[in-house]
Amino acid sequence: MHAKQTATDRRSTVDSPSGDSLAEAQSITAKVLGDSAKTLAAQTESGSYRGPIIGETKLHVIQRQSAHTGIVHPKDLLERQPQIGESVRINYSDTKGVVREFRERAKAQDRSR
Repeated sequence: MHAKQTATDRRSTVDSPSGDSLAEAQSITAKVLGDSAKTLAAQTESGSYRGPIIGETKLHVIQRQSAHTGIVHPKDLLERQPQIGESVRINYSDTKGVVREFRERAKAQDRSR
């Protein structure tokens, strides 16, 4: 949850025995990012995320947020389904996710001669 007045974020890990898709998403995150990786649910009211898609389940896509964090996005809230390996920015507004291609900036090259 994001409090705009205080500019604070509160996130919780996805730990729900109620959904096989979420358990599968946790498994994918651990396989790709390591056993200590966290799997977090996307903040669908006003969250913004960027990074590559690392996996998918029947109901979710998983996006790498950092070296040890995966974000789970419900497919039914996204305007289009990003593909595994695609680097995207996903912006939510009122539970609708807008998916755009995202190109990471290349690191500045040393131009010494």
